[in-house]
Amino acid sequence: MTIIITGTSAGIGFTLAEYFGKKGHHVFGLSRKNVESKYFKTIPTDITDNTQVQNAIAEVLKTESRIDVLINNAGMGMVGAVEDSTQEEILKLFNLNLVGSVQMMTGVLPKMREQKMGQIINISSIGSEMGLPFRGFYSASKSALDKVTEAIRYEVSPWNIQVCTLHLGDIKTNI
Repeated sequence: MTIIITGTSAGIGFTLAEYFGKKGHHVFGLSRKNVESKYFKTIPTDITDNTQVQNAIAEVLKTESRIDVLINNAGMGMVGAVEDSTQEEILKLFNLNLVGSVQMMTGVLPKMREQKMGQIINISSIGSEMGLPFRGFYSASKSALDKVTEAIRYEVSPWNIQVCTLHLGDIKTNI
């Protein structure tokens, strides 16, 4: 199985990539930092840059004939009162947590449609279900990802492509 995971430089993404790699899957980790692992191949990629996303997917398809799973894990947190947040901070957060994930889905869908199957897992947060105090924009960005995931799930179901979100709670990572 060929698996692409974003945000593999640390935390959940790194752990998932190592886990699936140890199980014998072909794992490609996309992150801005190059990470050394004997269990997965890193492709340095900033998922907020669609050209880099397209290049990374092309790199995967140089050696693999299919893309079975995409795990959109890359993300960032943002702490602070809503009224203190700047437009620049808000746009940066949404660009990574929402737009980057959408670009990744858009990038793998042509191959998944061609093979008439695939799975996309978008890592969200339990915080998407409520406006967490002092994490309002983080909650909003993950809630937006949930709604886009729900919509695209219906859009691609005729091709046997499954799309879901995973709502994680508190996990001890840098985010």
